[in-house]
Amino acid sequence: PHAEIARHYPGLAKYTQNHVVRRLDTGPTDTFEIDGMAELWFPDAQAMRLATGSDVTRQLIEDEPRVFDGITGLILGDAAMDDGVGGVKVIVVGQHDPGAPITADVGKGLSYASVASVADVFRRDALWSIPEPPNTIVVVRFVDHETARSSIEAADWPLLTALRAWHAYEVREVRVV
Repeated sequence: PHAEIARHYPGLAKYTQNHVVRRLDTGPTDTFEIDGMAELWFPDAQAMRLATGSDVTRQLIEDEPRVFDGITGLILGDAAMDDGVGGVKVIVVGQHDPGAPITADVGKGLSYASVASVADVFRRDALWSIPEPPNTIVVVRFVDHETARSSIEAADWPLLTALRAWHAYEVREVRVV
């Protein structure tokens, strides 16, 4: 029922669950262990504040221990909304040094790219949280699985070289709203 509760957030523009299919990088296994990620999109920061102050948030917090072993919530800054069309979706979570430029450009093999910095983090006392959460989230859509795999393995595109610690996850999307 967690998704059914969340779909009632006032002002919610988009809600997508991202179920991890496989991890594509070969970095240390304990940096950012993730099984799934939810994306809740709001038209602006004011709409998000109103939603998080609603009764829906209380209901979700009550439901979390029934659904999750752990949760680390990342509130991101502005990002271009992914239209969810085509390609292999990969979410890169990572750490970059504050002030270091990081951009995601659509280029060879990519049909969508977006970088967002983490503006705030929330944790739940009752659930495990990532000790040092990522400060950058990158969402890219590759044209196919082979391009995704080889691009992540090469790890030489500017987007990844700007990150000092990162993991790349191929995800399967479930669009809720």
